[in-house]
Amino acid sequence: MFDLVKQILTNCYYYARLMGVINFEIDLKTVISTITAQVNVIVSQYYFGLLNIHGHYILINEELRVLLDEMRSLETERRKGVFTIKCCELADQLDAIAEIQFQLQALVKQITSIFGLQIITMSGSYYMSSVALVYFCFIELRSAEVTRMLTFWGRVLIVLEFVCYFTDIHITVHITYAIHEVHATLVNLLSNHTVFGNGLDERLEVTLKNFQIQLACNPMKITVLGMYEMKKSRAIATVSSVVTSSLVLIQYNIQNF
Repeated sequence: MFDLVKQILTNCYYYARLMGVINFEIDLKTVISTITAQVNVIVSQYYFGLLNIHGHYILINEELRVLLDEMRSLETERRKGVFTIKCCELADQLDAIAEIQFQLQALVKQITSIFGLQIITMSGSYYMSSVALVYFCFIELRSAEVTRMLTFWGRVLIVLEFVCYFTDIHITVHITYAIHEVHATLVNLLSNHTVFGNGLDERLEVTLKNFQIQLACNPMKITVLGMYEMKKSRAIATVSSVVTSSLVLIQYNIQNF
C-alpha cells in the first residue's frame, strides 16, 4: 500500500542531500519548505478536482432545465403516439441525468475522503497564517523606523499582499460552497416542477419521483474525515475567530510593547 507520508519524507531527505545541506537548522527549513510546497500542490489538485465536478453540475442543471421545460410542453400534446415516444425519450434522459448526478456526488465524497488530511492541514495553515499576517503587518506598520523606510510603492505592495493572499484563500475555499449551491439549484429545479398535468406517462412520472427520492435520501454533505462538515456557517465562524485572535494579539502588543 502506498504510504504518502513516507514518500514525502523520503523526497525531502533526498532533496536536502541533493542541495548539499549539512547544517541542521537549514536542513529543517528546507524540509518544511518542501513539505509546504507539496501540500500546496495537493491542495491545488483537490481544488481542480472539485472545479471539474462543479462544471459538470452546471451542465446537468442546464440539461435538467431543458428537459423539464419539454415535459411541460407535453401537456399540450394531443397525438398519443408522439406523446408516448417523447415521454420515453425524456425518461431515458432523466435516468441518465440522475445517474450522472449520483456519480458526481459520490466522487465529491471520495475526493474529500482522499484529501481529508490535507484539508485539515490546509485549514490550520490558513488560520495561523492569516492571524500571523495581520499581526506582523500591524507590527511593521506601527514601527516608526519601518514607516519612515516605506515608500508609496512599499505600502501598495503590502496592500496587494493582503488582497492576493486572502483572495487565494477565498477562491480555494469557495469551490466547496459553490458545489453546495449548484446541488441546491438542481434540487430546486425538481421541486419547482413537481406538479404536471394529468395524463403524464407513468414511466416518466416514476423516473421523476425516483430522482427526487434519490436526492432526498442522499443530501449533499461534504465532511472531512468524519470530523466536521464543510459549510458556510463554519467558514464564517473561522473568519470571526481569525479577526478575534488578531485583535487580541494586537491589543497585547499595544499594552506591553
